[in-house]
Amino acid sequence: MKNKTPLILLVALIVVAVVVYLLKTQKFSKKDLTDFAIKDTSIVTKIFLANKSGTGSVVLEKQADNEWKVNNKYRVRKDAIENVLSTLASLKVKAPVGRASFNNIIKALASSATKVEVYNKSDLIKTIYVGGPTMEYDGTYMMIEGSSKPYIVEIPGFEGYLSTRFFTDEEQWKDSKIFSVKFKELQKVVMQDIVNPLNSFQIELKPQLNNKEKRDVSLSNFPKTQNIASFDTVQVNSYLQNLLNVHYEFEATTIRESKKDSALKKPLANIFVYSANNNRKVSLFAVPAGGSKQDFAGNNIQYDVDKLYACFDDNYKDFYICQYFVFDKVTLPIETFIKNKKSIVNK
Repeated sequence: MKNKTPLILLVALIVVAVVVYLLKTQKFSKKDLTDFAIKDTSIVTKIFLANKSGTGSVVLEKQADNEWKVNNKYRVRKDAIENVLSTLASLKVKAPVGRASFNNIIKALASSATKVEVYNKSDLIKTIYVGGPTMEYDGTYMMIEGSSKPYIVEIPGFEGYLSTRFFTDEEQWKDSKIFSVKFKELQKVVMQDIVNPLNSFQIELKPQLNNKEKRDVSLSNFPKTQNIASFDTVQVNSYLQNLLNVHYEFEATTIRESKKDSALKKPLANIFVYSANNNRKVSLFAVPAGGSKQDFAGNNIQYDVDKLYACFDDNYKDFYICQYFVFDKVTLPIETFIKNKKSIVNK
């Protein structure tokens, strides 16, 4: 027995050495992780998205008022953040990755996956690598950081893949909604028609003295501010709802300076929205058509009939493309609201 002791000790030392080596190389420590879903997304306060192929990264952070911002600069599109949160809450493993494609999927995730880090304040909840779709486009390759295996992941009941929901382009995350004011916060709206000044008007909303929950609405022309004694309150409320839901199409980042100068010479209207916490001015300009476009009568078209430019808060360096189809609903003439055209009285 004494002669066998050194041999037993040697074997024990070798086993310990092998275990230590495996632990250091993480071959022993990695687990087969399949819990992709974050069931309670109400605790999520930050999401970091970075594409490994180098196409960009964004940080989405929840603010004190429950609104989200992208890169601490812009409001996040409500539909986009709700889509990501609902996706994270619903992820489920559909199938393991087969042996034949295992190595290729690992390489693809390592080189081109989108890294998704989910936080509750400063605490990292989970990191998921989101890859591309399966050959049948009915699942998405994903892997949890620290796991030994990737999986095909799905949302039960949804046909398709999920990669496109985790985009890393800041512009795509930006909320294109122009006015961030809530209806109950509105205090005053001014629509100044520069082309036809007599169409301009002002709407004011003031809390009632006996009931702060309700507000009195007044309509007047602008800038003379003569009260309209009889107007359609339903029409006014509908107008305000439309106003708070207008969006721009996209930021005109490639517009030439000469075209900007031409546009600034053709102002169309200014819209002012006032609230207790946030005021905004939107200036609208005609878009020079350029080229030699003609209408059906053979006349040269000087300005685009579908698009217009918008600038915000007297910043005439950044231009945004908008549609007449959208803004025609909020640049209405004052007559739209008046029941009796003779009802204007001095204030």
